[in-house]
Amino acid sequence: MRIGQLLIVVLASLPAGSALAGRSEARCTAATAIPATIDTIQKDFKDWSGRCVRLRGLELGQHLFTDRMATLKPIDRSQASANGSIDIYPEKLGSTPPDPAMVEIIGKLDSCTEQRAAFDALEKQKPRSIIMMTGYCHMSRENYVDPVSITVTSNKPITRLTEKEVPSDRRPLTDAPNDLPHRAAQIATMRAFVTAIAAGDEATWEKLLRPPSLPPIGTPLPEGAFLQAAQTFAGIRPDGSSPERIFVDRTDVGNEHMKMVGPQLIACWCKTGDCTSKWPVTPQDADVMPERPYVCLRATMYIREGENDGPIGFDGAPEPGLAEPDWSKYPAAH
Repeated sequence: MRIGQLLIVVLASLPAGSALAGRSEARCTAATAIPATIDTIQKDFKDWSGRCVRLRGLELGQHLFTDRMATLKPIDRSQASANGSIDIYPEKLGSTPPDPAMVEIIGKLDSCTEQRAAFDALEKQKPRSIIMMTGYCHMSRENYVDPVSITVTSNKPITRLTEKEVPSDRRPLTDAPNDLPHRAAQIATMRAFVTAIAAGDEATWEKLLRPPSLPPIGTPLPEGAFLQAAQTFAGIRPDGSSPERIFVDRTDVGNEHMKMVGPQLIACWCKTGDCTSKWPVTPQDADVMPERPYVCLRATMYIREGENDGPIGFDGAPEPGLAEPDWSKYPAAH
């Protein structure tokens, strides 16, 4: 039987400076790395693409940032460049530090946008072939650094940004408006979740955690999961006795898609009785780290096609948060 078409599967997980992109395979080492800054590279990436560079910055959630303030800007994977940050190629995640840290990265620069352009050109050259892009660049257009080495330059914990440091209009987290779709249902479910924990009602807690209408996630809950939840939310009473804030990601407010399905809400309760100026300002810091003065819970409503509402599920923090400040060293109003 004659095969009418040739199936070509092209992997996107190519090394930086790949021949497909029209550059030579020069070896990247500490001796050949060019000292550079993130903003200089992102400003004119075409002049830097394929080069071996030495970069310093804050490693957080698969990205290298110039500093803490740069983490306030949302990551847009549909854009090649971004001010204040650059992607760290995900296949090298195993070599990144377990916690956010100041690091030095030596590696080659490449771009998912450039790789996509190369694949488009290849597709035009072979019109009777099926070209498939797989790997990370199938989902991203970002510029990135493909690390040869990642070295932690400081063991000092990176503390999170506070309400005093970030003006309210620049905070990624904002108070959830009253007119958000499904706001009341999500809040009620989060409060019921914590109430069940406080009452020692494991059956209700598990039913809320894993609604029957949602597919089970992985294996059965590990032994001691409810006890751990009880320790995490110890002392929290979502009846008004524990100060409460309901947050939403600022980018979701006014988003046309979110107007229909409703955004993820984040409920945070104060553990100390007064969290004035101590609430989280970024999504990654709205977590359950024991040293926080607050504890947070996330709820998402899953809308099915043709329905107006659906089951509500709980989600963990998307990225590890930064360290908690030593509040004893700050003024009371900080």
